[in-house]
Amino acid sequence: MKKICCVPLILLIHYFAFAQKKVPEFGVIDTAELRLESCLFEPYADAMKLFDTQEVEYDPDPFSPKIVTRRHVRMKIFNNRGFKYANITIPFYSSKKNSKVRDLKARIYSLDISGNLITQDLNDSDFYKQRALSKVEVIRFTFPNLKPGSIIEYTYIISEKNRLAFDPWIVQSEIPAAFISNTIITPEFSSVDEALFGNGSVDKKTESFKKGYRKEKRIYYTENIGSFRSEPFMSSQKDNLLKLIYRFFPEDKGIFNFSWDFGGAFLLRSPFFGGQIRKTIPGTEAITDSAKKIISIPDRIKFIYEAVKKQIPEKTQQTLYPQDISEAWKNRYGNTADINLLLLNLLQKADIKCYPLLISTRDNGKINMGFPTFGQMNGVNALVLKDDKYYILDGSLKFQSFLTPPVNILNRHALILDSSRIRWVLISDDRYLFKEKTQLYATCDDDGTMKGNAKIRSYDYAKTLLLDSSMKYDDSERRFIEKKDARIQITKQTNADDTLESFLQDIQFSYQPVQSGPFYFINPQMFSSEKNNPFIADRRITDVDLGCNQTITLIFLLKFSPSFTIESLPKNIILRMPDSSFLFTRTCHSDSSEIYLSQTFQINRAIFAKEEYLGIKEYFKQIYALLAEEIILKKIR
Repeated sequence: MKKICCVPLILLIHYFAFAQKKVPEFGVIDTAELRLESCLFEPYADAMKLFDTQEVEYDPDPFSPKIVTRRHVRMKIFNNRGFKYANITIPFYSSKKNSKVRDLKARIYSLDISGNLITQDLNDSDFYKQRALSKVEVIRFTFPNLKPGSIIEYTYIISEKNRLAFDPWIVQSEIPAAFISNTIITPEFSSVDEALFGNGSVDKKTESFKKGYRKEKRIYYTENIGSFRSEPFMSSQKDNLLKLIYRFFPEDKGIFNFSWDFGGAFLLRSPFFGGQIRKTIPGTEAITDSAKKIISIPDRIKFIYEAVKKQIPEKTQQTLYPQDISEAWKNRYGNTADINLLLLNLLQKADIKCYPLLISTRDNGKINMGFPTFGQMNGVNALVLKDDKYYILDGSLKFQSFLTPPVNILNRHALILDSSRIRWVLISDDRYLFKEKTQLYATCDDDGTMKGNAKIRSYDYAKTLLLDSSMKYDDSERRFIEKKDARIQITKQTNADDTLESFLQDIQFSYQPVQSGPFYFINPQMFSSEKNNPFIADRRITDVDLGCNQTITLIFLLKFSPSFTIESLPKNIILRMPDSSFLFTRTCHSDSSEIYLSQTFQINRAIFAKEEYLGIKEYFKQIYALLAEEIILKKIR
């Protein structure tokens, strides 16, 4: 038995040692790979990549330059939990047929009970193409007859015309990889720089060869790369994954030194970006004329901001690059750059001084300011500077107030494109931008059933995150939610479309407390959105990013019948961190017929280094113990 168990281990070591020298062709497989029982360097992994190789080549055709990407992935599935990694998505840019996916092949390998190799190829009908965003399509597929121990393999080629940029190479993923590589092929007269993000290292070697003209091949690779596990309240996955970002110059960069100043000035001068801010957009004259009549600058900004959001109610793609803002206005449809360049255009025509603000959203990751390349950015917002105040507008966020910076760029650096001085700015705000207040009023009948009303008010980011990431709300609708011990009826929802007002949910509910003999246990946190402590891990590898300063308030008034008496109440307490970054206060008092509880939790600092984690963990352990304290009533007759 020991020899059988050791064979996969020895083969795996041999495989890792020679993988980077030669990756097998599609369809060439050794059954020893199918006998692997676990990943050597991450034994508890549910799946692993045996290899993931990519070759990206730039073709400088003067009539139609293009980038061709060849990808080849082979993956081992160890157990049922690993099946989800066999759901494959291939995104590609599809505008004007500039992109084409070809030579897509996929195969699954397994062993029968006798140890014989079984293979199954996917057919054309197994690949599903669908539109994901404007100008972006995806091909999706999964593998039939998958079982623990199977190996899946796929390969494809994407050809993209008129493309002059290399996508970042994401080295890490949710599963470990024995070998991963990315090869960049360019003419010898081109230039490629790279910057490494995340923890870890990548090897690189360079080769020259001649195929029509001299080319340079840059091979980036690494072996035995561990998986990346998301942690609660980290900034974003892309901020923490090991990845390479490339800066590509079709001609040798010695011709000029690219800088943020140079690139920003280029965008301001270019007809496709700065030129669109200056041009006349048919059908907007009435809006700008009306705006000019508004004396108050904030009111004028709000008027134009709401007009653009009303004209283009739905965004398509989050991007830095606009299409045609005149067409977007006319067709009521555009990407985020179209929407925000429209904002800039109308603001300028309404005599409001404003600037494009180049941004990278939270999901896209932080910008390395020391590595100038617009490939790190995925959006543009409108910035208005007036006296000692600033306004940052993103018209693609339907429920975002113009008085607060967009939720997806807070605590991020952004680049102001001011023709007189292009400069960086940190988007920060110390106000409580996430604010939620819950008021519960309930009665406890003779049989122990609680009935009452809850009003939940969500302000600023609490409102934005709720409405932009969930269902559309209709004030006239009635929704019923069945829970294990409660029946909740949302009877009214107001102020969804008024960005300056809090979003109100008016709820009628009935609730059956847990009972043990004559005792009834009532938890005032019944409407809490976060019931589980997110900070329970013993260690942390990423910083904690709570987004913004926050305040969450609960008011609870319970009236009970003379059939009950109070057995126990949550204790009055003030619990704060030494630097007051967290503050929890609670008061609770009662008389013979009612109980009143007031509770506030404040977050006074949004970002914490991973070295501070143990203190955060201990504090939240105490907080959740306090939140678990219940009102206990005793039935006396």
